[in-house]
Amino acid sequence: PLFAAASAVNTTESVVSYDGLSLDTLFDAINGVRSALQVNSNVLLDESFADAPFMSMGLDSLGMMDLRGRLQALLPDAALSPTVLFDHPTPRRLLQYIGHSKSEAASKEAPKRRLSVAKPEAVDEIVVAGAACRCPGGADDPETLFSLLCEGSDLTSDVPREWAGACKSPRVGLLKGSHLEAFDPAFFGLSAAEASAMDPHQRLLLEVIHEALVDANVLDPNVPLSADSALSTRRIGVFVGVCNNEWIRTSDQSQGAALLLPYSSSALSMSSCANRASFVFGLTGPSIVVDTACSSSLVALHVARQSLRDGECDVAVVASADLVLSPFSLQVLPLPLRLSALFRR
Repeated sequence: PLFAAASAVNTTESVVSYDGLSLDTLFDAINGVRSALQVNSNVLLDESFADAPFMSMGLDSLGMMDLRGRLQALLPDAALSPTVLFDHPTPRRLLQYIGHSKSEAASKEAPKRRLSVAKPEAVDEIVVAGAACRCPGGADDPETLFSLLCEGSDLTSDVPREWAGACKSPRVGLLKGSHLEAFDPAFFGLSAAEASAMDPHQRLLLEVIHEALVDANVLDPNVPLSADSALSTRRIGVFVGVCNNEWIRTSDQSQGAALLLPYSSSALSMSSCANRASFVFGLTGPSIVVDTACSSSLVALHVARQSLRDGECDVAVVASADLVLSPFSLQVLPLPLRLSALFRR
């Protein structure tokens, strides 16, 4: 049973009400969310579950946000952070936190209120100088992507026919055309054999990083890469966010022993997503790959900004790629409810 362990908690401690919010009121809100989610809605929870985690009550992350919104409506003067239910994951701990926060705020109130003038924040001199992209729906440049988003266009497509039997998702985001097959290895100083063994993330990143450098006027598109020595004289860092490494499995299934080549390690290694770009373009700044799952690109941007502010590099290239090369990810992701009911990642 879902609540077998939770129902055995010690409930002899007196129930306290903070700022008009009691355990009874809190469980009314919890049961309302459970009803909306249709999670055992015929079972009403009560104070005996005061020390049970919210997650064990059938609330997923969206349910937790719904509950936080309901509590915020009950406590309009409280500033409940979006993560408050994750930081204080049981009803009792949440009530104790709310009571402590109110007491702390009251103790800090000065007997006389004074007008405070906010100090202007320091100007951040870091700017975005260039950009490039490859996104589903034919959004192959930032201008097209922005236009499609403003139009509210659906950038997903029907699942490929060859994936239909194995894929649980009816819609996927597909890159239009043959971007991966159209890669020009000679342009980047690579052999055809090495390029064919490379993780497609690396191929796509090389193309997009080149376009971004050109867009930022850091790279002259008319000068061959092998002859452009200007980049090596500047401290340019590369920060790449990646989290999907399907290429090892899919390429192993299709090529087998052919993968055992002199450059297989660099062709398959996720760290090479940044290192290869640094090598091909002659960049001498930090070369870092960040993998924090879905937040990889955001954390890569954070690390790049920090590196710029610390003087580790003068220019930072921030890139990210996430290619689904087989139905595997789309089969696995729905299992722990990581995909929405509409299959939007």
